Amino acid sequence: MSVAAYFVRSRGRVTGPYSVDHLHRLIARNSVSRFDQISSDRANWTAAGDVEELFGDASTEAEANPEPPASAPAATASSTRFYYSQNGVEVGPVDVNVLRSIASSGALKSNDMVWSEGAPAAAYAFKMPFLASFFSSGRGHGAHRNHSAHAAGDRNAESVLKAAGPGLMAMAIICGAILLVSLIAPVVIANGNVWWWWSAGGTVPGAIAVLTILLLVAIASIVCAAAIRGMARGISLLSVSGIALATIMVSALANCTNFEGIVAATSLLLAPAAAVLLIGVCRVRRCLPDADTGPLPMVLGIVAVACGVGVIATMVVAMSRGSALPLPAWVVTFAILALLEGLSIVAAGVLSIVSYSVNSTELAGVSLLLARLGIGFAAASAACILGGVMGYTGAFDFPLPQHSGPADFDAIRGWLIFVALRVLAIFACLYALLGGAMFDLLLTLEAMRARRAI
Repeated sequence: MSVAAYFVRSRGRVTGPYSVDHLHRLIARNSVSRFDQISSDRANWTAAGDVEELFGDASTEAEANPEPPASAPAATASSTRFYYSQNGVEVGPVDVNVLRSIASSGALKSNDMVWSEGAPAAAYAFKMPFLASFFSSGRGHGAHRNHSAHAAGDRNAESVLKAAGPGLMAMAIICGAILLVSLIAPVVIANGNVWWWWSAGGTVPGAIAVLTILLLVAIASIVCAAAIRGMARGISLLSVSGIALATIMVSALANCTNFEGIVAATSLLLAPAAAVLLIGVCRVRRCLPDADTGPLPMVLGIVAVACGVGVIATMVVAMSRGSALPLPAWVVTFAILALLEGLSIVAAGVLSIVSYSVNSTELAGVSLLLARLGIGFAAASAACILGGVMGYTGAFDFPLPQHSGPADFDAIRGWLIFVALRVLAIFACLYALLGGAMFDLLLTLEAMRARRAI
C-alpha cells in the first residue's frame, strides 16, 4: 500500500514530497498554511485548506455552518471577519465591506487567498460569492480588469511577458546586427590594403573557426528573434549565446599553459555571464514574487561566487607580481575595477543563495542591483583596457597581419583600436543575449505553469 505524499508550493518555491504526518507537523509549526498550494504530482495544484487529510473535511463543516446566499453578503457583514493573503503575507481581520472595497480598488487580486475566521479552508478571491463580481465584470482596476475570473490566475505572468516581449525581440535583433557588422566590416585599411578577419588565411585556423561560429551566431540571433516566440525563442537565444561564449572559452583555454592562466581565463569570461544570468532570474523573481524558478537562484549564486572569487584571486596575484614594476596608471585602474567587479558578483551570488534559502524577494532585489553593479564594473574595466590600447606608444612589436613594407605606427594603433572595440562589442552583445534569453525563458515557463494551475 502506497503512502500519500504531497509537494508544497509557497511563494513560488516547491518543496517535498512530504507524508501526511510530516505535513501535519509542518502545519502545527505554521510552516505550511491553508493558503499554500498542495500537489501530489507537481502538475495539478490546489489550496492546502481544500485537502481533507490536512485541514479536515471542509464540506462537513460547511453543512453544519452553511454560508449565506451570494445575494445577501450584508447579512453577515457585522459578524464575520475575513483574512486574505498576498505574496505569503496574511492581512486582517477585516469586515466584508472593507474586503469588497479592497477588491474594487484592484489591490485584491483574483488569485489571492481569502478566508473567514474559523473557516476550515481558504479559497481564491474570485470564488467568494460576494467578491466574484469584481473579477468578472471589470469593476476592479488592477491587473485583472476586464478578464474572466477563471483566466485571471496567470494574468501577472502573461502581462509581464506581453510587455517585455517586444523589447526582448528588439534587443536580440540589435545585438545580432552589431555582431554581424563587427564580423563582416574590415579590420583595418592600411597602406592601400583592406584587411578582413579572414585575411589571416590558414595561419590561424583556430581564430578563423571561432569567428565563423560567431558569424553564424549573429545570423541565428536575428532570425530567431524575428521568427519565433515563447519558449522556442528563449531556448534558441540561450543556446546560441552559450555556444558562442563556450567557443571563445575553449579557444582561450587552448592558449593557457598553466593553472593560473586557466583560472584567469575562466573567471574573467564566466563572471559576467554568471552575473547576467543572475540578473535574468532576479528580474523574474522581482516581477513575479510567486514565480517558480526552481533552484536556479541558488545554482547561479554558487557559480557567481566561484567566478567572482576567481576574478579577485587573479587580480591579487597579478598585482602582487607586478608590484615591483612601474605599472601604467591604466593597468592599476583596470585591476581595481576588476576587483570591484569580483566583489560585487560574489556579494550578488551570496545574496541570491540566501534569498532562495529564506524565500525573500527583497534580498533577490538587492542581489539584482549588485549583479548589475558587477556588470558595470566589468564594462568599466574593459573600457580601461581600450583606453590603454588607444594610448599605445609602439613599445611592443605588434605588426599588421601579412604586412609588407615599413610599419606604419598610426595604422598599427588604429588596427589595435578597431580590434579592441570589436571584441568589446562582441562580448557585450553575447552577454546581453544570455541575460535577456534567461529572462524571456523563465517568464514563458511561468506563464505556462500559471495557465496549467487554473
